[in-house]
Amino acid sequence: MKHRIVTAAQMKAIEQAGNAHGLPYLQMMENAGLAAYAELQKQFPHPGRLLVVCGKGNNGGDGFVCAKLLAQRGMACWVVLA
Repeated sequence: MKHRIVTAAQMKAIEQAGNAHGLPYLQMMENAGLAAYAELQKQFPHPGRLLVVCGKGNNGGDGFVCAKLLAQRGMACWVVLA
């Protein structure tokens, strides 16, 4: 998969377009959290301990989704809302 870097304003426009075309913000958050979880699972294949730092914006929700999935897998997770 090819990745590109976008600004916060560009990401907001992309999310608004997705929402306008029927992809709810909640589903985008779930998708992002699942993608982050999948990457962390590759890096840390065995359950252990992990700190997830979440910001106040939409990415904070992604972090909570990711932490939930990690905890369900047996990882000891701490979440800090910064």
